[in-house]
Amino acid sequence: MHRSLSTLGILLLGALPLTAQGRVAGTVIDSTRMRPLSGARVYAIPAATGGRLQALTDSAGRYRFDNLALGTWVLDVRHERRDSLGVEVPLVAVELREPGEVKADLGLPGTKQLITARCGPDVEVLGGGLITGIVRSARDGTPLAEATVHARWKTFLVEGGKLQRDSGRADVVTGSLGQYVFCGVPAGAGIAVTGVQGADSSGTLDITMPGDRVVVRDLFVAPRTWKAMTLRDSVGDAATVEALAGTARVEGRVLNDRGQPLDGAQVNLSIAGRAARTGSSGMFALDSLPEGTHVLDLRAIGYAPIRVPVNLASDTPVRETFELTRITTIMDTVKVTAVRVYSGAQFAGFERRRRIGTGWFMGVEQLETHAYTYPTDLVTMAPGVFVRGVGPDALILMRGNGGDLCIPTISVDGVRHVGDALDLQALAPVNRLVGVEVYSSNAMIPVELPMAMNGCGVIAFWTGSRAAPGAKKP
Repeated sequence: MHRSLSTLGILLLGALPLTAQGRVAGTVIDSTRMRPLSGARVYAIPAATGGRLQALTDSAGRYRFDNLALGTWVLDVRHERRDSLGVEVPLVAVELREPGEVKADLGLPGTKQLITARCGPDVEVLGGGLITGIVRSARDGTPLAEATVHARWKTFLVEGGKLQRDSGRADVVTGSLGQYVFCGVPAGAGIAVTGVQGADSSGTLDITMPGDRVVVRDLFVAPRTWKAMTLRDSVGDAATVEALAGTARVEGRVLNDRGQPLDGAQVNLSIAGRAARTGSSGMFALDSLPEGTHVLDLRAIGYAPIRVPVNLASDTPVRETFELTRITTIMDTVKVTAVRVYSGAQFAGFERRRRIGTGWFMGVEQLETHAYTYPTDLVTMAPGVFVRGVGPDALILMRGNGGDLCIPTISVDGVRHVGDALDLQALAPVNRLVGVEVYSSNAMIPVELPMAMNGCGVIAFWTGSRAAPGAKKP
């Protein structure tokens, strides 16, 4: 609970001396993020007697103790972020020698101190980052010992003058206080993190290592309950799939970057197949959601999409306000004097296959006229393709040879990829797509494309430059 400075409360805990002549005030700073720490508990403990006073910092991180007896006082800071960081914050001694105010600013350790304390000096010197937090039960927030946190990441390496993709993985087991630590995380890498204990699990969170090289993220895990839901493809054919379900609820408001309600914004929890659209007030609500830490996907036409972790519990609805930032694009007027906007031997057969018409196709001219954010947005328009959820968490399905739903083979620039955890946004960035083709069975797949490994069809993405060689500015 946050309190303004004018109503900042002080609680008396234990027996304290009645003589009161001084005052201590200051600001608590989270040095890893260089911002005030609101909602922190600051304790003032008299060195000579028992008991302690407590104050809560306001939204600006400010606290104040009035009417303190002269003498030595010891200040201590407590906050859930300190618990998640797993570091000790030194106590601060303050001397009140005469009536008046003493200023005492407090703070959590800075990035360098924190990384050195948790990972050692070598990680700090080499510039690696830190991801830490506590695995908790979604039922009551209890820290969980011997839980496992999985981390997966992809980076790019330059080898032999060529840009190569690399991947890594690491697993850690939490200690007695439920804490996990990943040290030496590559700067700028995108890391997928999941917490697991037995049959309980969190959702998978996408974390990008920020410039300050410290990420604090508690993971709430819960049992997984699946229920059937119906999906429809672009021509109305129905298919039944399973989605996570529960009794949690999230509700809130979506605003634009000027603080105004955003009408028509989409809010999705893909793993549950649940979606809502805001009205003129910007309000939305999603229910029947799985418990634990999961990711909300928010988007609106003309605004940059965001993905936000939420900790869902069955007994307490999550209430949040989200802000989307408008995308400002300034384009010069161009005069197109050529129609060929892509090239490459691998893509040479695209137009020929499209003329034959065996599969479903989307060329660069259609790509330029559709508003989409993720590659999965495009394939929802293809007959026979069923997509559960949106964005990076979306699951693409087709009907296999026996009629059952299955995961298709994905081809990107002629290279086969199989699995339900592909990072399509990295493999085929939307701003680089120049063609998409979909084949719903092996019998339809041209010989020059990779064959489906499971009889489930192929979706081929082609990337390249959309800049027309003959395009000229007036």
